[in-house]
Amino acid sequence: MAEDRQITIVDNHDDWMGIYVDGELVHEEHRIRLKDGLEALGIDFEEIFPDGRWLYEVGRLPKKLEDVQVGNEDDDWSPEDEWGNDDS
Repeated sequence: MAEDRQITIVDNHDDWMGIYVDGELVHEEHRIRLKDGLEALGIDFEEIFPDGRWLYEVGRLPKKLEDVQVGNEDDDWSPEDEWGNDDS
């Protein structure tokens, strides 16, 4: 359980971070993504990939998870895909 462990984050605010559990380094990188940190701590989580176009159009995630329009992990749509397209 996380409550029984001493979790310490070392961050020099520049280019290196580390996570220690009970004084032992469990993960380090230039920047630690949340999911990498959770995995290093052994915390189970669910990962959802929102539909990229939908998220761009609404501009933020909704308050309720059930309102997230789910896409897929391979959806790498970005607004740049549409910029410069001349349909005329």
